[in-house]
This record gives sequence, structure tokens and C-alpha cells, in this order.
Amino acid sequence: MTQRGRDDITIQTVQQIHEAASLHRLCMVIAYPNRTEVPVPGTGTLVRHRDELFVVTCEHVAKAFFGMHGGDLMFRHLSKVPRSNCSLVYSDNSLDLAVIHIHQDAGARLGSLRPLSLDDFGGDREFHSATARSRSHYVVAGFPGALVVFGPERHRITLNPMVLGTTVRRRRGARLELDYAHAIKDGKLVAANGLSGSLVFEMQEPQGTDLWKPGVAVAVQHAWNEVKRALICSPVRPCVEAILTFCGRHERRA
Repeated sequence: MTQRGRDDITIQTVQQIHEAASLHRLCMVIAYPNRTEVPVPGTGTLVRHRDELFVVTCEHVAKAFFGMHGGDLMFRHLSKVPRSNCSLVYSDNSLDLAVIHIHQDAGARLGSLRPLSLDDFGGDREFHSATARSRSHYVVAGFPGALVVFGPERHRITLNPMVLGTTVRRRRGARLELDYAHAIKDGKLVAANGLSGSLVFEMQEPQGTDLWKPGVAVAVQHAWNEVKRALICSPVRPCVEAILTFCGRHERRA
């Protein structure tokens, strides 16, 4: 994967650090059209709040996950979580956002993972500060379908995450466009199918150091424009609000 541009070395360093951390919280949201066709992949990120586990992803990814013949959440080096152990707690078709809840009995088997907390998410201010003029850098972490290796059997799926440093092309309202022109492998642009559901993180530059560091998550990538080589994203804050609402509702019932 190539990455060019200003501060190339430090951006690549952060990408490597971020990729190592992402392996402990990223999952592939797999939907099976039937028993023979190639699975349909999407990306999700594990989040923990008050002993509950959630996966933040896209509405169209969640729709396929719950609507097709079968579905699994696949984490690297861990047993998959079947759809029967999950429930949809939030979806928004207009923003293409969704939150999946992992039932506690299944979540207990994911103890070796390191989910995000709600403190790792930004709000409306962080999202609206993402403009082309700001010249800020961002990191996208997910599973492009082009990098996924599907074996002849369902359980033989090799997960190859991609972590990409990028900048803002433009933002109009709740629509954020990020540069995808440098997602090159073997001289070709990596198709972003499967990357849908990936979180977009700020890259912060602390005072007194030249090392960029991943900051809070500000958006969810849900589409891409192959001609413009741009990723299309929506603000992640509604997913955070949905998690807070779910946990608050369950506390009142307890």
C-alpha cells in the first residue's frame, strides 16, 4: 500500500501503530447470500459501554447481515459470533449508520479484545471541523473486500485489514468526502467494497513532538466514488447516542 504526501514518514508510523491496535477491535461483518455464493463483507468496530458490547457499522452492512441467508461477526484469531447472538439496536438509512449489540453470553468469549470506549469518539464539533481548509489528517481502518481471501469453505476467510492515512476533499452538511487516491496496491487502486462501516479517526499532533497520533473517531465510511477516488462518510455521533440510549433503557429495567 502506498501513501504519499506531507509528513509521509510520520503518517506511515501512525498507520502502523493504528493497524496493530485495530487488530484487537476490528471485525468483518459477513453476510452469506446462500450456502454457495461468495460472502458479502463489511467492516465493524467493537465498542464497550457498561459491560455491553456493540459493533458500529453501516446501515446497508447491517441490513445484509440480518437479512441474508446467514451472518457472522469475524474477529482475527477468535471464534466468530453468529448472527443469532446479535441484535440490531440502531439503524439510519439516510446517514447509513447502524449499531449491532452482541449478547452478553457471546461477548464473554471476546475477553482478549480491546474495544473502544465512548471516550474514544468525538462529537459534532470534531466532525464539523473536518474541512479541506483545515488540512487535518485522518485515519481509516477496515477490511476492503479486495484484500480479503475467501477459501472454499465459509470458515476459511483470511482477514487483511487496511489502515489508510487521508485528508478531507470536502464536507457538505453531514456528508464528508475523504481522499482515497493513494490506496494503491500492486499499481492499482484497492476497491473499497467491504470497507463500509470503517471508523474515521482524527490524527492529532501534540505540542512539542513531530509524531502524529490517532485521536477520536469522528465519522463512519459508508460509500465510495471510484471515479473521484473518494470515500463518503457520515458523522459517528448518532451511533454513540444510540449506545447511550440502549444502556440507559436497560438500566431502568434492571
